[in-house]
Amino acid sequence: MIRAVIFDLFETLVTEWGHEKLTKRKTAAMLGVPYEAFSAEMELLHEAQYRGQITYEESLLSVCRTVGADVSEEAVRRVTEKRRATKAACFADLHPDILPMLAVLKERGYRTAILSNCSDEEVEAVRGSVLAPFMDAIILSHETGVCKPERRIYELAAESLHVSCEECLFIGDGGSRELYGAAEAGMKPQRALWYISAMPSPIREQPEFACLAEPMDVLRVL
Repeated sequence: MIRAVIFDLFETLVTEWGHEKLTKRKTAAMLGVPYEAFSAEMELLHEAQYRGQITYEESLLSVCRTVGADVSEEAVRRVTEKRRATKAACFADLHPDILPMLAVLKERGYRTAILSNCSDEEVEAVRGSVLAPFMDAIILSHETGVCKPERRIYELAAESLHVSCEECLFIGDGGSRELYGAAEAGMKPQRALWYISAMPSPIREQPEFACLAEPMDVLRVL
């Protein structure tokens, strides 16, 4: 019996597609740092950001030092503020059925949670968002030190809702092998297509999992 619904965040509840995104290329340009060197060094710190071992701003400072760029702390701070703003903007333009779907879940007595791999500026965005009041728990890798698709982060989400993994429906777009991780933990995964189907690049198929075309399909599954 399903008692809880756990959602991925980006490209499931919110999308970066169609919003200004502070890519590594744009960030390097803002800092005046060669893109190739900047991108390579930031990629090395990506997992540490997700695991809460370093902040985004600290990563920028570290990379600038590593590549020998003379970049002021003020310039790094401006980039960090821009990054926070672009992340927060994603929560201002949700699919129109997201909040109604979450409201019905709450009315029907389902426990709900967000489970996301994210760095510190994304933690700030989600915890202050319109989604937060609909959630019984928000489980974020930067705060737990554990990332999808590791089994432990799914167990933490279930424990936070006081249910077993077997009682959880997991909804996600499929990035970070999250659906496979959910299945291995004992949850029932479903793939959310409402954002990624609108993207211009081809969708990588994951035929093992049932797909949901619209947010209200979550209610039909239940």
